[in-house]
Amino acid sequence: MRSGWTVDAAIGTLIFADDARVNEREYAHEDPTQPVSGANYQGTYELSAWSASVQGSKSF
Repeated sequence: MRSGWTVDAAIGTLIFADDARVNEREYAHEDPTQPVSGANYQGTYELSAWSASVQGSKSF
């Protein structure tokens, strides 16, 4: 039988090729092919996703 502590660590990241771009217009549910108004939202997002974790455990 073994007894002791174990520590595990992990780091991860997602790699995106380009920044996400958004170009949204307002459409009606009845006819989603024609814009309802001149409302328009445009944006660019710089994406960065990562995570880190540490786990400690003791066997008994």
